[in-house]
Amino acid sequence: MTPFGPDWENLTLEALKEFLRDAPAEPLLWECKRELRAPSLSKAVCGLSNGHDTGYLILGAEPADGEGWQLTPIAFPNGDPSSAITDMLAGGGVTPYPDGLDVREFPADNGHVVVVRVPPVATPPSNVGGTVYERVSGKTIPVTDPARLAALFARGDAARATAQANAQRAAQANLLVEPSPAAQFSLGLAATAYRPDIASRLFTEPFLADVRSVIAETVAFDPLVGRQPIFVVEVTQDSATIGTNATHRMGWTLRAARPGTARSASTGRSMSSRPSPRASSTSHYERRGSWPSGCSKRSVGWGLVTCT
Repeated sequence: MTPFGPDWENLTLEALKEFLRDAPAEPLLWECKRELRAPSLSKAVCGLSNGHDTGYLILGAEPADGEGWQLTPIAFPNGDPSSAITDMLAGGGVTPYPDGLDVREFPADNGHVVVVRVPPVATPPSNVGGTVYERVSGKTIPVTDPARLAALFARGDAARATAQANAQRAAQANLLVEPSPAAQFSLGLAATAYRPDIASRLFTEPFLADVRSVIAETVAFDPLVGRQPIFVVEVTQDSATIGTNATHRMGWTLRAARPGTARSASTGRSMSSRPSPRASSTSHYERRGSWPSGCSKRSVGWGLVTCT
């Protein structure tokens, strides 16, 4: 749900207008702007992204006479609000950029009313040109208190440390536990933050098909595996695993786990060895340099474990 009543996907201009008609002064989670200016846009997004909860920036609204707010549509360059906002925020406008930022635009008289959804940044503090902002009740202010600034950095450090620990555990879990002559290589990845309900996206047929395609493209250039690998698929309550049978000396396993960690493992054996049993490993998550929608691509922890 949004502060405006409907959820994000079902938000309408009418619902927004009705909410603003009797809304009080701007609280912590939303802010209004009557005009589009890059400095004020970046400042507002930065302040909201340093909060604990998702915030909303309404572009095209101002205080009404008496109580509440009224809509004042903005004429965006080229009539494309999303592109205009992205251009203003990209290229160092807000760093780190809040992954998952989204825009809803509503055509109105001579322009648009736009709502920008700003999720908390995974590794605060976010800043604009070196200045850190945060949202307080009724306004967005620069953070000048050393203790408050230290607290924001501590949140970011904790997120990175957690991701690092998760990745290390993921990498370690990939290695075969029984005595083996195999040379093993395991890589674990964990993001510092995930969008809501990542688990539901891991355990779907499209996801498994996508991972299978990634493996097929990768091993197509691996002479030890072959161009037509045999896939072994296993889905449990907390993970989805796709692997290849150990062909000649090499076998691969990739596993996506409910906590969001990603692990890949390679096991090599001698020509006379039996095929390797499935090693616990995770999903690759990366296809042609892109990350799935559930992952924060701004910061990840990684762990590397080898065993010979």
